[in-house]
Amino acid sequence: MIQNRAACLLASVAILFVAGCASPKISFLHTGHRENLGIEDQELKNLQFYISAAVLAKNISTPESQATAESVIIVAKDTPGLVTEIGPKWLRVSFEEGGSGAQFITAGAERNDAYWLATEVEGQPGFRMLKDLPEKILLHEGTRLRVVYGANARLLVSTEDLEELIAKRRHLKGRVKGSD
Repeated sequence: MIQNRAACLLASVAILFVAGCASPKISFLHTGHRENLGIEDQELKNLQFYISAAVLAKNISTPESQATAESVIIVAKDTPGLVTEIGPKWLRVSFEEGGSGAQFITAGAERNDAYWLATEVEGQPGFRMLKDLPEKILLHEGTRLRVVYGANARLLVSTEDLEELIAKRRHLKGRVKGSD
């Protein structure tokens, strides 16, 4: 009994240690990060991004009875990606070499101005947050994909990369009395 408890405790500590070694991530915010820190386009392309939730999407032009492995796209939670295109309130992030990437948009100066998975909507200009649409249909490279789960995915950023970027900003050293 005591050996089982010790083994469980040791296993728990090991799991926490491994989890602690993983690269920490936070939601990438439009105002809180991009605007407030003055992050420039090239700097965005040098940050490591991740997707916050697993996404499963199926090509809806393929009949359900004939679904194939090629008609399904799976993106695991925490899949790393890189920014390939940049707009005033949107980012395109590629999660595979040569892939065009997924669109993420922000509402801007709202309370939670994270970047959310987005899509074009036929007959409407621009992009819309997938999470807010009644039908979770993602238009990707001319293909209509039904998002089975993950429509609420948002963009995460490596805290290490963000800290390195912040370290490059101008920091005032302060003044000490009597140093004049």
